[in-house]
Amino acid sequence: MKSCQRIVIPVDPYDGSSWSYAAKYADLLIESDPSIGNVILLQYTKGQFRDSSLAGFLGRQVSKALINGRSAKLPSGATLRLETKQTLSHIVKPTIIIVFYASDKILEFVDSLENVAGVVVVPDIADDLEDWIKRWSPHIHGATPKPPEKLLADPLIENAMLDASGWINKANNVLNTRDAETVETVLRILRANEQSAEPSELKSWAIQNGWKVGAAKDLEKLAKKVFGLKTKPRLSKFHDPKGRFDRWSNR
Repeated sequence: MKSCQRIVIPVDPYDGSSWSYAAKYADLLIESDPSIGNVILLQYTKGQFRDSSLAGFLGRQVSKALINGRSAKLPSGATLRLETKQTLSHIVKPTIIIVFYASDKILEFVDSLENVAGVVVVPDIADDLEDWIKRWSPHIHGATPKPPEKLLADPLIENAMLDASGWINKANNVLNTRDAETVETVLRILRANEQSAEPSELKSWAIQNGWKVGAAKDLEKLAKKVFGLKTKPRLSKFHDPKGRFDRWSNR
């Protein structure tokens, strides 16, 4: 499967054109990859969808079918079905997800899913997507493309995180005891050498670099704890902390 394509449509979700653009982008992604045949419309709850402007754009018949668990068709012929955060647990085949009234929180949930070939996003409030947009540098409808943002500007910090990333099991959705100890050791060496980073940026970097979302959140919590220490941690129980820090500095 091709890498996930991400698109943001910064159009008022209460304007009918927002759904037209979303459907067209989903169809374009399907045309670019014949292995994709399914599209999921992701909402927080069915109740939210039932009373939304989006349900009005789709029409009563289509909206009722989606709410009752039946599918509808996009202009391309692709199958469209409605899912919520509570009902969507895994995806078997390459699928496009349309997220309407999106926020960073629900898009973080999308980041945790497998087999997502594309994400088409209509934000509820444009500023609510700041972290996700910085993480993935998606195509912004109507805007000039920009180069991807560097999540960790300091190469020393990134080298340290690459070191940690190479030692943990990235297939796990949480940091087990051993992996948590590995990550915390790296963070403590950084803190002892007066280095730090924004915990939220470390989380985004980890998600971008293949960590499961739950494990990335564990990293964020550990970073808040370690970088928040009032005094430098002792490193005597760790193996070669000076050598490791020097390698991160000079790599």
